[in-house]
Amino acid sequence: MTSYKNKNIDIRVALNETFTGFKKSWIILCSVSAIIFLSQSWLPKLLEKYAYSTKYIKPYIETFVNFKNDIFNITNAGSAFINLKNSLRSLFQNSIYSREFHLLISKIMLGLFVFFLLLCLLYIITIYISKNSVREKKTDHEFKKAFSKSHLMTFSYLVLSVIKVIPFTISIAIPFVYILINIYFVSNTNSQSVAVGVYYIVLTLLIICSTILGLLISTYIYLRLYFTGFIITEESTNPIHAIKVSWEMTESHLKKIFYIFLITLIIDIVSALTIIGFIPGTGLKYTLRASAYKQLRD
Repeated sequence: MTSYKNKNIDIRVALNETFTGFKKSWIILCSVSAIIFLSQSWLPKLLEKYAYSTKYIKPYIETFVNFKNDIFNITNAGSAFINLKNSLRSLFQNSIYSREFHLLISKIMLGLFVFFLLLCLLYIITIYISKNSVREKKTDHEFKKAFSKSHLMTFSYLVLSVIKVIPFTISIAIPFVYILINIYFVSNTNSQSVAVGVYYIVLTLLIICSTILGLLISTYIYLRLYFTGFIITEESTNPIHAIKVSWEMTESHLKKIFYIFLITLIIDIVSALTIIGFIPGTGLKYTLRASAYKQLRD
């Protein structure tokens, strides 16, 4: 078993290797990043267009649009979740016995699964290019090996992405769960009572504390799985093995990895502000991560 405790991540070296490696491979990295950017921009528009042209999905879209309008309207905000709950209940009752509706949902789920598989394949390519851009030696044998296992790597990367996203999804969902509980509680309680006032204060504190705690735990898990993508391209396509190795690699270097995470977060913010900055930003982020991974591996 390899020991990573005696290894070190030098952030200055990592940044230097990042810009040097990105400069060498910027055309390929930016090309793949552009495809990822265009595909991610194209999918929501296609889904929205498809949804509005489908009689089974259009009512659901309209329901959530109405909910969005209500939640930002002071007059209707109080009843927004109740209206959403009643509308969805009515829609479910109308569509649950429809064979066409279930067939449509199955097609959409299959289409999304295929799309995310292709997206994961693009990210695998980005990882492979980033990893090789900070290496001095590149062999054709390694490229052929990676190409032959690309389908396994893609599926494994999809599984790992889901594992990373689930904790964040749960954290973000916490406020909505509390709001739904609040709807049920208020509907059975005198809204003018002192107990309700205390309940609101306690509920708000629980929402804030639970969400913050959930995000901290999610970030911790994300950092411990920081190198899983690189591990499946180099060692094994088994996602469980990738999780185990990444957990061992990051154990003694969490502080430095967190700094790298903050740098990539800044790149994401700048990319979001400039939109087109996502294209070079993706290459820079993965090259920086590749350099940190290389320092622990060498």
